[in-house]
Amino acid sequence: MRKRKQPGATFADLVKEPTWSQSDASRSGQHAPRPGRFNGAGEFFDLSGSQLELVVGNVPAEEAQRLLEAGAALVSESCGCGGSYGDCTPVWATDKQLHELRSGPPPQLTDRHSAPTWLDAWAGERGSVVFAHGDISWGNVLD
Repeated sequence: MRKRKQPGATFADLVKEPTWSQSDASRSGQHAPRPGRFNGAGEFFDLSGSQLELVVGNVPAEEAQRLLEAGAALVSESCGCGGSYGDCTPVWATDKQLHELRSGPPPQLTDRHSAPTWLDAWAGERGSVVFAHGDISWGNVLD
């Protein structure tokens, strides 16, 4: 006589299980938050460890200035790699530097070192961030 198969989990049972993003695996290994930088999965985090999402790539300089004036933070990398390769560590502007930049002129995209150069806008639960890549001159902070 044939044995009957034990019934597997029902759809209702599976729905009750935590999703991958709700599990510890989503916050460990390559997905572990890396405050102020990218993790191994390519996710970007602010200094507090909150994940950021790209809102707009290639933001015009005038828009980047408006974002800073509205309270955005500023992070930069000067090699033009995007901030996620090798030993590149994005540098975050201090509160004092942000205060200075908010009352100054917009950034200038230069070609001094022939690095890829652009500005991105990112956002997360704690606010927005302007990410300056490559050859950018902005007040006395980025030169």
